[in-house]
Amino acid sequence: MPQRSLDLDLDLELHPQTARQRQGRESLAALSEPEQRAAVLARHRAEWADHLDLWWDAHHTRNLELARLAKLQAETLRIRQADERRAWSLDADADPTVTLDPAQNLARIHELLRALNLGPAH
Repeated sequence: MPQRSLDLDLDLELHPQTARQRQGRESLAALSEPEQRAAVLARHRAEWADHLDLWWDAHHTRNLELARLAKLQAETLRIRQADERRAWSLDADADPTVTLDPAQNLARIHELLRALNLGPAH
């Protein structure tokens, strides 16, 4: 089956942080497999640390929009990192062949983007 990219119909420029993440993924290939797995786990921890900063800001300022963003970010991290852990077999009992249906993944991504007013309205 040919691979296809997800077309989210978004007209967004590549954010500098996104470009750095892409470079990081490309440089990951130069590492040994144990180093790659350790790098993935370190990134997951850093992403949750970033999320915790956002959550604390929302909590201390009582900012509802920031709280919603923190919630959406947590849901996105949970979904994405769970699939990535399965792909890397990082969970001892993980089956790397089990994942959400691609159509379900795409529908959930669109739902999250609409909630952030970043995606198509339909």
